[in-house]
Amino acid sequence: IAVPEGIDFPPLPLPPFRPYLIPDKQRFYAHLGGILLELLFHVNDYITIVAGAPVIEELMKFLGVYLFFFRKKDFNEPVDGIVYSAAVALGFATLENTGYVLSAMLGGEFVTVSVMRALLSVPGHFLFSTVWGYGLGVVKFRKKKKNFLAYTLLAAMALHGAFNFLVTNLSWVALLFIFFTAFIWAIFFKNIKKSVAASPFRRKNATGQDD
Repeated sequence: IAVPEGIDFPPLPLPPFRPYLIPDKQRFYAHLGGILLELLFHVNDYITIVAGAPVIEELMKFLGVYLFFFRKKDFNEPVDGIVYSAAVALGFATLENTGYVLSAMLGGEFVTVSVMRALLSVPGHFLFSTVWGYGLGVVKFRKKKKNFLAYTLLAAMALHGAFNFLVTNLSWVALLFIFFTAFIWAIFFKNIKKSVAASPFRRKNATGQDD
C-alpha cells in the first residue's frame, strides 16, 4: 500500500527495552543457547547433519506426541507411547522425504534418492522416536521420574546422530552400520516386550499367568 507524500505517521509508542531488567541467569542461558545454535547450524554442513538435525528433529517429534497425545484418555497403556511416537515419526519422515524427492527429481537423482530415503530415513525416524516413546509410557504408567523421559529423549538424539554419521561415511563403515542397525532394532523389540508386559489390559489365564 502506497503512502501519500507529505503524510508522516507518528512513531509507535513502544516501551523502552531494558536488558538490565532480565535476570542474569536468564540472560546467561539465552546467550548460551544462541551460541550453541550458532555452532550447530553455522559451522559446517557436516555438524548440522550429525548434531544439529538429530536434536531439532527428535525434539519436534517428541513435542508433537507430548503436547497432543500424552494426556489423552486414549493413551491408556505403556505401549501407546511407542505407537504414537511411531505414527508421528512416520508422518515426519513422509513430509521430509517429499522435499528430498522433489529436489531429486529436479536434479535427475529421483531413483537413487527415493530408494535410499525409503530404506534408511523411514525406518530410522521410526526407531529413534520409539526410544522416547517408550519413555513416555514408562513415565505415565510406572510413575518414574521425568528424568527418565529426558534420558530416553537424549538417547534418541544420540542414536540419530550416530546413524547420520554412519550414513554419511557409509563407504568405510558399512559393517559397523549393519551392527548399529541391528542394535537399534534389538532395543525396539525389547521396549515393545516390556511395554506390552506392563499393560493393564493383559488377561490372566486360569493359572494366574499372562496369556
